Amino acid sequence: MSEIITEINETNFKDLDIKKIALNKKFGNLVFEDSTPKLEKLKKLFEEFEDLDYKNSLTDNEVANVDSRKKRFLEFLNRIKDFDISTDSANPRQVHDNIENEIKALYDDSFQSLKTSLIYLRQEAALKSKDEEALKEQQKKALQAENAYKKLSEKLQQEINALDARKKEVEDSYGEVASKQLANHFAKQANDYDKSSIIWLTKRDKIFKWIIGIVVFNFLLYIFLFIFGDILGKISVTVSDFFTIPYGAAKILLISFLSINLSFRSKNYNIESNLLAINKHRKNVAQTLEDFLSTNPEKDIRSQMLKQGTEAMFKYESAGFITKKDSPDSGGVYEIINNIFRNSKD
Repeated sequence: MSEIITEINETNFKDLDIKKIALNKKFGNLVFEDSTPKLEKLKKLFEEFEDLDYKNSLTDNEVANVDSRKKRFLEFLNRIKDFDISTDSANPRQVHDNIENEIKALYDDSFQSLKTSLIYLRQEAALKSKDEEALKEQQKKALQAENAYKKLSEKLQQEINALDARKKEVEDSYGEVASKQLANHFAKQANDYDKSSIIWLTKRDKIFKWIIGIVVFNFLLYIFLFIFGDILGKISVTVSDFFTIPYGAAKILLISFLSINLSFRSKNYNIESNLLAINKHRKNVAQTLEDFLSTNPEKDIRSQMLKQGTEAMFKYESAGFITKKDSPDSGGVYEIINNIFRNSKD
């Protein structure tokens, strides 16, 4: 500092260069080297208290604690500034050491006693900073929301105008969209049942081939043994020697098991094939209904056609894979829709 300071006080201590004061060459070997880092930390500590406005944020007792330690800190700075090894005392080394010891005691006491107050002030400052940032963010979002609302309002108004213009067109196309959706749905169902029926058919054919193979094998073996064993005597094994009661029982059990398996797979194949035929039929009806409704018929004809199309789609009819006596005459969907048309007509 170029300016000569006569007294260090609360007003000017922030501008001080601690090293310049404590390590002044005029002290010779008695510079305050050990106290310099402590004094610098104390200076930063009290500067932070000032920056955090401690006098208006802490209680009176807490403010008094800070002020008393800051006052002692300033006194030590003034004592070091005025320290003179030639005139200060008869034993300047003792004075120097006493000052350093007292500064160390002040340093330890200040950081221990003022820690709670400093933490509190830092937390309050952080919360205040967050509140200010949050307020700015809210203002920013509010402005963005207002702009977005204006754009959305304009877009909605345009859509409302477009919907009003198409209202009659939508009313005229009543049922057409539903028919198209049903056609796509039944087409997907038919495709799924088609794949499943092929799987069951493949499984059934494998079992059937096994049964045929066993029957053919035993028939050919019987002919072979009868000719070459019983009639010609070419081999020592005869029909009666091979085709024993236990052998026959085992074959019957095997064929019975395979037959049950064949019946199970055939039944599942018939079910999947029946559902495939039904969904293909429903898809065709839905597509036909869609084509008819696209011609924009009269309202009464449209209503009657929807009813007839619903009946044709959902009324159960045997497709040949499962006999009609094994299933009800109508499905639940058909009954529900039929009741709705009946009640609306009444």
